[in-house]
Amino acid sequence: MTLEGKKLAVGAKVAKKALDAGRAEMLYLACDASESVVGPLRSSALEKGVPVVEDSTMRELGRAAGIAIGAGAVTVLKD
Repeated sequence: MTLEGKKLAVGAKVAKKALDAGRAEMLYLACDASESVVGPLRSSALEKGVPVVEDSTMRELGRAAGIAIGAGAVTVLKD
C-alpha cells in the first residue's frame, strides 16, 4: 500500500480531529494497535460514513505514510 501524493493526517489524535471536522475521506487503522486507541476512531468513522480499512500493521501504515515509526491510524484527507 502506498499513500504517496495524498494529504494525510498521521496518528490517532489528528485522525480524531480530521473526523470531527468532516475532513476525513478514508481511515486506515492498524490491526495490531490497541483497541482502546482504534475503537473510538472506528466508531466515529462509521457514524460519519467514512470507510475504514484495517488490514495493515502499525509498521506498514507508518511506512505507507512516509514516516520512520509505526502509526496506529492514518487518515486520507479530502482535498
